[in-house]
Amino acid sequence: MCDASKWRQFVHMLADNHDLAPLQALLATSHFMSATGDEITVSFHADLPLRQTERLAETRGFLERTQGHFGNPVKLVFALAPEGSGGRSLSDELQRIRTEHREQGEGEARQHPAVARALDAFPGAAVESVHVPELKEVTDVR
Repeated sequence: MCDASKWRQFVHMLADNHDLAPLQALLATSHFMSATGDEITVSFHADLPLRQTERLAETRGFLERTQGHFGNPVKLVFALAPEGSGGRSLSDELQRIRTEHREQGEGEARQHPAVARALDAFPGAAVESVHVPELKEVTDVR
């Protein structure tokens, strides 16, 4: 029914609903723990976001989106877990995607033929930094 990747995709999909934005922001920091039957367990590393999420997750709009995404009614269980436990959160995944984008852009820029020609033309010159445009929107979350 659900794994860590599907959980992150679900939380990412909530971003298109303005009414669920506060809940989506909280869930973006949650860590998928397990899924058995119709129950999904996610954890938080702090008590405050856990309590806020429990309250906001009872809204009708969220329950409808959950059922629509997973295909049947799902019971969400929120747990408190120590730092470092659980899989990557959506926030962690988005940071990984942005870092990968930046590193790829820097690598491509440093290997560009125009940069190589400029470095050849000016002996001793070096590329100090590369500006990679920020990734505005992430559409594919794993």
